[in-house]
Amino acid sequence: MFFSILFKKYYDQISSALLPEYKKSVGKIHIRDIQPLFDTIANYGFSIPTQHAQNLVQSFHNRYQVTFKPLAFPEDSIKEDVKNEIEPEWSGFFKTVTAFIDNHNFYKAIEAAFQRRYQGIVHAAEILAKSVKLIAEITKTYDEAVNVGNSRAKLLKGLQYLAGDSQLLMSRYQTQIECLRDKFNHYSSQTIESLQQAKQSLSAEVEKLLSKERATQSDYAQFFMDYRLRITQEIDPICDSLKIFSLRGQELRSRLIEYLTDLQDRHPEQLELMRGDLDREFTLVWDELKQMQSVETANIKARQAIQSFANSTRLEFFQDVAEVKQQVALRGISDTIRESIDLLSIQQKIELIEQEYHHQVNDLAEVERQYLSLRTETLDSLESPVKFTLEQLNLASEDIFVPVQNSYRLVVGKLEKYGSNNEELLNQLTTDGMLLGISDFGQAIENPVQVSICLDIEKICQEIERKITDIGLENRIGFIEILLDEGNTFDKPAILFFTRQPQTERPEVTALLEVTQEGKLAYIRKLVCICPLPSHLLNNLLEGYKTTFKNKNREVMQLIADEFLANKLKLDFQSCIAQAMVHAKQSLRDMYLENLREDTLQKVVSDDLENNIFLKTIDGLIIKALDAATGFEEESEELNW
Repeated sequence: MFFSILFKKYYDQISSALLPEYKKSVGKIHIRDIQPLFDTIANYGFSIPTQHAQNLVQSFHNRYQVTFKPLAFPEDSIKEDVKNEIEPEWSGFFKTVTAFIDNHNFYKAIEAAFQRRYQGIVHAAEILAKSVKLIAEITKTYDEAVNVGNSRAKLLKGLQYLAGDSQLLMSRYQTQIECLRDKFNHYSSQTIESLQQAKQSLSAEVEKLLSKERATQSDYAQFFMDYRLRITQEIDPICDSLKIFSLRGQELRSRLIEYLTDLQDRHPEQLELMRGDLDREFTLVWDELKQMQSVETANIKARQAIQSFANSTRLEFFQDVAEVKQQVALRGISDTIRESIDLLSIQQKIELIEQEYHHQVNDLAEVERQYLSLRTETLDSLESPVKFTLEQLNLASEDIFVPVQNSYRLVVGKLEKYGSNNEELLNQLTTDGMLLGISDFGQAIENPVQVSICLDIEKICQEIERKITDIGLENRIGFIEILLDEGNTFDKPAILFFTRQPQTERPEVTALLEVTQEGKLAYIRKLVCICPLPSHLLNNLLEGYKTTFKNKNREVMQLIADEFLANKLKLDFQSCIAQAMVHAKQSLRDMYLENLREDTLQKVVSDDLENNIFLKTIDGLIIKALDAATGFEEESEELNW
């Protein structure tokens, strides 16, 4: 039973703390990597790579029971798996446990099993993203290879003597790249390299065929063949290097080839007159392709610069915001390239986007720098220890002793002037709600007193209150009925006396009256007790922390205009001040308890307790109250109270 209860408690705590982060990681991988890559593959329209990517995603779903839309993990089955894993090792231990207690090692065992499973899912999602990315790269390279094949086929169109060789070359090339595309079970970086080598080999073979064809043709045919060779040597390398503008570059190249073919089909007689038109058209295409190439180079450099800057600028509070701004900048570059027509203006816009990104992140970094400086300065100002003096507390007796439902824990010992156990006994003054009995007061009552009536604690309290009023001690002495926990099965009722003048007398010095009765025998115990002040009373000395937080918090909120980001800093600042207050409060508590121990020991050494008017007055009250409660108030005979 203990195993199941504690397992559920710990597992729920661990799941609440860690599961959101694991879900965030997997969701981020899907949104940032898998889905965009999957869409890219599908947009190319090649069924085999698309189907292969779908199969990989489905395999991931089947194996890990994780869905992306909506994002869901197999939380119940993983919980059961974790339980089944650790139960054999821990069930035997819990059979020996007779009380419900926390166990740190059990917690860590659950946490380790939990993390191993969910980290495995995150790792599998990362591997899936890499696999889909490889398919996307292969699909893109294959598409480029298809475009290269189509463009080279146009150049070879119209060959007279080597038409058969050109058809055989193109057929062999088509078969080669389709074979690489279809072997999806062997996809790797080598597939990309093979496709790129096929493109390069085709370009070289086409150039050889054109050169060979030119050598066998007439001067007329050679004139146009020269331009075809110039296309393969000057235009094709640029077109093949284009990634973003690949389609647009191929269209320009195709128009140039069509223009050349139309002129050749018209059979102009004055070829030299055509040379100027052809050169002009060739130059226009070449210039535009070079501009496309420059834009792509600017795109690569800007993205690399943004990534490099992001890697070198790690923010403590605004890292998520900086990552969003990075993605916005990268999308802005993509949108600019896609939407702008003027190639020259695109490069300028890319530079502006990069500069704006740097400016925004630098602003965030500067805000963090200012905040960290402010936080350090504030915490440094709070590090000086708070001095403890009893007068600073402005105590009132009603703040210290109030009727409580919980019992006081009583620890009894005996302090002596030069006792060896004094330090050990005084060191037990550590917690709220405890009484440290250090000696008897008044005349010690070692033997039971014979009484003829029932000594009711309520009646004794009534008599004490009456005697205090009769004597006029309401402003000097107070008392409450309490329960004593001495480790026994049942708490015992008792009466605790305290001073109502904590400004002039040490309020921790109290007197305890314990009355128990067995038949007609009454057992009386009177103890001098030290009762530490409740911890919350020391909070008055920490008001400076609250004031500092209020004042400095305004400065924190003014560091940045964005309210959401300002609140992130505010929460951190509040947490740091709270931690500083906890440390200061503990230090203050330690100083107070040390002061109390020293003062208590000094009272014992100087016999102050034996001559203490407060304790002697209470002893007299107790005698009178017990006499009244037992009916001896008017008798001359005295009981040995």
